[in-house]
Amino acid sequence: MGPSTVSFVGVPAPRPVRIDERQFVPVTHPAPRTAPPILRHVAVAVAAVTFVVAAATGCSANGNTAGSDPSTTASAALPTDTTPPTAGGVSTNTAGQVVIDIVLRDGKVEPNGTRIDVQRGQTVVLRVISDHDDEVHVHVDPSVELEVKANVFQQASFVASESGTFEVEAHHPQRTIAQLNIR
Repeated sequence: MGPSTVSFVGVPAPRPVRIDERQFVPVTHPAPRTAPPILRHVAVAVAAVTFVVAAATGCSANGNTAGSDPSTTASAALPTDTTPPTAGGVSTNTAGQVVIDIVLRDGKVEPNGTRIDVQRGQTVVLRVISDHDDEVHVHVDPSVELEVKANVFQQASFVASESGTFEVEAHHPQRTIAQLNIR
């Protein structure tokens, strides 16, 4: 039996080449195949759905929105109580989280400038209800911003990772909700 050659269906066999009195057969591979059109369409659809789900859950490229940064919600589970607050206040839940109930109503905020002591490493949960669209912002690093929609209960959490005094404020109108004393 002579030298073996490799051939592929539809691809002509390579010509032998003589180098140094030895016979070598170049190895050729079939041209790369592209995915069938249906698979390309499925891949595009999966990418589009992934983008829509990420956008709907609050992910952003800049990392400044609550829920997008692992140090905000991924490391700190939100409380299961989804009852909107009726009055502003501060409490500690059974998980040891500092829970701040924020009510924005008739141009006023509750709590209003309250000083809140938080231990470094402790989780802070913001529970917000408002009668108007607003933004609640916490001046920690990285900052936490919560876009508030009128009459929609929202909550966010973050871990108090650095010591200092940090303001929690509403932007429309500009009001100081609380001062976090992280020690």
